[in-house]
Amino acid sequence: MFENRGDIVMYSCVKKTFRFENRESIVFLFELIALNVIFKVAIGLFLTFNGYGFSVVAPPFSIFFASLDILLVIGTVFLVDKVPKRVARLLAFHFLVVGTIVFLYANFVVYQYFRSFINFGLISFNGAGMEELGSYLKTDIQSQLLFVSFVLLSLGVALLRKKIVELLFKRQVILAIAIPVSLGIFLYLATLGRAETGKLVRNPTIDLIRSVVNEMAYFKEEVNIDNFSPPEKLFFGHPSSNMVSDIEHNKVDNVLIVMIESLSLEMTSVLNPEERSFKIIDKFKDKAVIFDSYRTVFPATSRSFIATNCGSLPGTAHETISNYMSDFKCSSVADVFRKKGFRTGFFGSSMFTYDNMSSSDFVKGYEVFKDYFGLKEKYDKDGKLYTCQVKDEHTAEETYSFMERAQSRNEKFFTFMFMYSTHYPYESPYGRNEKSGSKERYRKAQTYVSDTIETLINKMEKSGMLENTAILITADHGEAFGKRPGVNGHGSSLNEEAIKIPLMILLPGQKKGVVSHRNGTHIDLAPTMATLAGVEKEKTWQGLSLLENEVSEKPVFVFTRSSKKQNGIVDGNYKYIRNITEETDKLFDLEKDPGELNNLADQNRDKVERYKDLSKKWAAFQQKWITSKK
Repeated sequence: MFENRGDIVMYSCVKKTFRFENRESIVFLFELIALNVIFKVAIGLFLTFNGYGFSVVAPPFSIFFASLDILLVIGTVFLVDKVPKRVARLLAFHFLVVGTIVFLYANFVVYQYFRSFINFGLISFNGAGMEELGSYLKTDIQSQLLFVSFVLLSLGVALLRKKIVELLFKRQVILAIAIPVSLGIFLYLATLGRAETGKLVRNPTIDLIRSVVNEMAYFKEEVNIDNFSPPEKLFFGHPSSNMVSDIEHNKVDNVLIVMIESLSLEMTSVLNPEERSFKIIDKFKDKAVIFDSYRTVFPATSRSFIATNCGSLPGTAHETISNYMSDFKCSSVADVFRKKGFRTGFFGSSMFTYDNMSSSDFVKGYEVFKDYFGLKEKYDKDGKLYTCQVKDEHTAEETYSFMERAQSRNEKFFTFMFMYSTHYPYESPYGRNEKSGSKERYRKAQTYVSDTIETLINKMEKSGMLENTAILITADHGEAFGKRPGVNGHGSSLNEEAIKIPLMILLPGQKKGVVSHRNGTHIDLAPTMATLAGVEKEKTWQGLSLLENEVSEKPVFVFTRSSKKQNGIVDGNYKYIRNITEETDKLFDLEKDPGELNNLADQNRDKVERYKDLSKKWAAFQQKWITSKK
């Protein structure tokens, strides 16, 4: 096998280097892996009994979600094993075990309440501390069971340490096999990446470190926001050429808002005549108000949902505010309508547990709140478990039933419907023969959603609801398909394909179609809906009614906190993007360059510096403003 003595020496060195040299290392390795597996199984059980049922997150499948944890444990123990002094090794191992028990227990407690592992935001804005965690141990049976499991495991390992050594120390090939197997499982599960499935495969330590690094990088520069307030007028840009007001229509007694997942305006006929998949725009454009310069404030669902419901910008920290402050206060549009006697209901095809949406205070204004978990028993008969969604047509059925009951009781209603089929990989009954995640499959999903909405509107018309109901159709954010290198999907870009979205308002009795070029965002929806229904607008709402002209157009703040942190300002026809991560600036004149191809930053340093300072202060101001709402 070996040609000379040198080969034998090299083989011996390699074998010694890449194996555990100390027997106690194997014992602690076993214990640490078992602790992490128990932790993930405990979370799987918690999810199983809290809406998910028997799915991929349920035991025994949840064991596989410890794959990344196992890899990190093997690596960490391997490094400690190389410490020459036994006393130092034992101290390090005991510190790791005790620290892991406390850390995983704390994460389990936090996960139950926030659906999130411990992160910088939770530490900074909540700071539970050991006293509060200890109180959960006294009162929460699930936390008690987990803690007892940890203690029993440690006792069992101590009693069986000799057998563990005998089993594994001389059979380290088992560990060698475990590494590529765990890596393969992790890479596969990470591709699922949806809500709890994607979250459960992550490692709490890495999540915490990553959030600290992200937040420290973002807040490395002190920002003086004394006397700052969001601007009330445009800086360099000029306002839209046309506004919308005095449209003749019937009195509005009811409001239905339809929000569609991942629908960019450029994937509709409003901007691109060749894109006809979202047919409902062409169907109703002659008797609707269409806004062709409307945007989300954030290119992902959670913060778009917060902005729409709260009438204000969401928090600008790296973590969504509902992950670390689910009790933050906002005058939600649902609560405002409910207090005025409207029946309020939310119906969503997907699950809204991500970022703790469904249990945050601001959704409590909905008297009826049904996401996937509220609809699955009735409708989830032919869907795949991992998608955790019901068909949009079933969500529309439930939405109509809610409105029909209110109508039969002569009650006004405010209803929010969320449709999900246009989210990657674009699953719908229409696209089963198309490649998963393809643009053509996306178009099929658009058509399915459009047909579903049209069917709902036709039912409303037959029942007489359209005579006094305003319908607003929009999206949570856009979706990119590689128009720019490396820009796909949503979340990490502030380019128009990611944030510019449809807004079509169907007013009862409206006879003439209108197109408005006015800049607007999701924070404007709450005051717009209130104006339509004759409900007084809340003073805490930061947006403007898009159907009133008495207030001049203001700059718009947009941002993202994904792999790249960016702030942006839309100032009339100008759009500025500051890439905080890469420390670069972009400035576009959207009137002359709607495709954002010509960066004017170098030729307009005065504008860039003004926008850069404004965006930095605006982000800091908004984070302080929203976290003070308790």
